[in-house]
Amino acid sequence: MHLEQMRKKLLFLLLFNLIFFEAGCTLSNNFFNAKKKANKINNLLDINSDGKSDLIFWNCHSFEKDLNESNEKGYFETTELENTNYQKIKSGNPGDIPVFGDFNGDGASDYGLFQNVDGVNRWYLIDGLSKTTFQERYGFVTDIPVPNDYDGDGKCDLVVYRPHNNGFYGTLSEKNKLLEIHLGIAGDIPVPKDYDGDGIADLATYRINSGSWLIRESKNDLPKILMLGGRKYFPVPADYDGDGKADLAVWNPGNNDCKIAFSSFSQKLSNETAKNIREKLNGMKLFPASSDFDGDGKSELAFWEYKTNIFHVFKFKNNDFDYKRYELAISKNTTPINYFLLKRYIQIKNRKINTTNLLEIYKSQSKTNEFICDVDGDFINDKGKYDASAKTIVFKESSSNTEKKLPVPSAAGKFAAGDFDGDGMCDAAFADIESRKLVYFSNGFKTLTSIDLDKKANGIPFSADIDLDFMSDPLFYNPDTKIFGFQLSSEGYRYDEVEGRGQ
Repeated sequence: MHLEQMRKKLLFLLLFNLIFFEAGCTLSNNFFNAKKKANKINNLLDINSDGKSDLIFWNCHSFEKDLNESNEKGYFETTELENTNYQKIKSGNPGDIPVFGDFNGDGASDYGLFQNVDGVNRWYLIDGLSKTTFQERYGFVTDIPVPNDYDGDGKCDLVVYRPHNNGFYGTLSEKNKLLEIHLGIAGDIPVPKDYDGDGIADLATYRINSGSWLIRESKNDLPKILMLGGRKYFPVPADYDGDGKADLAVWNPGNNDCKIAFSSFSQKLSNETAKNIREKLNGMKLFPASSDFDGDGKSELAFWEYKTNIFHVFKFKNNDFDYKRYELAISKNTTPINYFLLKRYIQIKNRKINTTNLLEIYKSQSKTNEFICDVDGDFINDKGKYDASAKTIVFKESSSNTEKKLPVPSAAGKFAAGDFDGDGMCDAAFADIESRKLVYFSNGFKTLTSIDLDKKANGIPFSADIDLDFMSDPLFYNPDTKIFGFQLSSEGYRYDEVEGRGQ
């Protein structure tokens, strides 16, 4: 009996150990797999699958010019810090947005362009390993691509951010379902990364006016607000300490000051370290390109000095850093793709209101009630006219080649045309200054919507996208006072004024 009890006890211990250690091994593997996925989501742009980030630049010289004046082609340049494995691939046109991510799940990053071709939005992608190309369709003209792994299956999902309604939309590769979540307000900057370390990208936005980060963690789907940054600081999040979680980080392009909150605010970049970094970069015109270039699981804080082709790399060690600079054999005035979208937001924030240009826009729109814009959404401009005496809008649709007549309210105010809801289609608007209302017909002139006008709004209405959020802003010009008034759509239609210099 004693031997039998001993045998049962040994058997129990053996089974216990097997179960315990097997479970422990599973937990450990899950932990490291999540950390590996988080590093890939937060830090890696690895096209050759060696565990280290590569450098990819997209060059399209006419990007900052009037896109209607140039058909100049773009091209990708890829290399490493040591100027090895250089490749050049021609692709793209002005207005395209470069993207990257492991879209096919082969372990290597793919890259490509989010572009509009003949009225259809597509993702034109280049396989990182084979360099073969593949295409997917998703999104609208005014969308901003924010691809990442939002379901944790190891594949990058086709997701876009829609500025005019602060919505994330996409298709998830593993679960084969649609994503539609609204987060923040119009004008926020999308910054999806894995902030909770579970290997799944979290939806997040950054508000430059206040420095607030709104993060919806995937592990519990609960949003939280964190503060870091402010009006002059732009977001450059990455996992700088290697704990598997993206750290909040911001950079001021005016003086190259940086702020980083490591490991969910348990430690911040010290003022002394930030000062030393600022002194290293004093007076330089830079663009951020942080990534994990040595494959240790930590992102380096990195900047591209686009006038000199110098790449500046800061590797953090116990709130200090090692600093290296590399001269790259890359075309000048090009842009790294991993923070490419910041270029657009910096342009928006730094754009000065040119009253001369506003006057020209006003003159072109106010002399007549005629308009030329895309009413039916086929990416071809339609011609039309508002007949104030008959209270009708007459226009010819390019998609059907038929003339249509639309009655408008008898009390309609002064006419203006523009895309006030950001859907890529022209809207017919009527501003009634006395009732402080801007009423517009959208969705092919089928839906009636209204905007409350500020009590200061006065003058003749017209439209222009002042804040570059892909939505027309209501503008007013008073010829007597020579003052322009405008309501910015990206800031909840906040009203502002500027003096003109015209007549």
